[in-house]
Amino acid sequence: MEEPQTATKPRKPWLAALLALILSGLGQLYAGEPWRALAVYLGSVALLVGAILSALPRTFPGLIVFVLAELSYRLWSMWDSARIARRKQDYVLEPFNRWYWYVAAVLVMNFLIGPRFNALSPLDTVRVTSRSMEPAVLQGDHLCADVAFYRSSRPSRGDLVLFVSPEDPKTQSLKRVIGLPGERIEVRDKVVYIDGRRLEDPWGHYGQDQSVFGAPSSSGLRNRDNMAAVEIPGGHVFLIGDDRDNSYDSRFYGPVPLSSLRGRPLYVFWSPDRSRIGTSLR
Repeated sequence: MEEPQTATKPRKPWLAALLALILSGLGQLYAGEPWRALAVYLGSVALLVGAILSALPRTFPGLIVFVLAELSYRLWSMWDSARIARRKQDYVLEPFNRWYWYVAAVLVMNFLIGPRFNALSPLDTVRVTSRSMEPAVLQGDHLCADVAFYRSSRPSRGDLVLFVSPEDPKTQSLKRVIGLPGERIEVRDKVVYIDGRRLEDPWGHYGQDQSVFGAPSSSGLRNRDNMAAVEIPGGHVFLIGDDRDNSYDSRFYGPVPLSSLRGRPLYVFWSPDRSRIGTSLR
């Protein structure tokens, strides 16, 4: 009596490579190598965690190195899965070779496990939507910021900072630290004074605007160009935009708590002005 033959289903190299592109290790799983698939996925995790814990992405050249390493690993994973699939022309399907298991793997790894690793990163990205920091930072610049910096460091005068707007907790803004805790700050005819002394201010730039944010406002002009002396409380900083004639900042809403600081921008990683890509921000 003849034994029943088990149906085989050859593995397709192009499909294995495509699945590996979607998720590291998924191509190997499709090709019938579950333990190799797990090892490849853990390798991609180790690469990500290593980059997060190192200082590599804190500089633009380091970011390029990480991106190239990640790309190389993903290309190798695609090649490896296609190579294995090419040898599996008499492959008998295993229980894990079902489309719903592939979808489940993508969902779990990308939406449950992946975000938890990303949350470990001290870096974040932000797109600048305002012109208030020109010419140092342009509208449309995409910045990489160290969101852990102010957890252990105090701000210094001249620092660029990301912070939560005191008027809208859902809004994140970018300004420069001009006044520090305990100082007395005032503005006279657009000139900043700290404790009665004129500030050496290489950051401020002025235009010929006679309005604030495009809308005529005599009270706005008074705050912008001439601000009465303000004592900066402990645990607060005074933030002003570099484009002094086009910035809504501490001159209008007062000092900002240190607890509102969310990070320090490091560099421009993308910009409509391609010459700015890689620009360090200090």
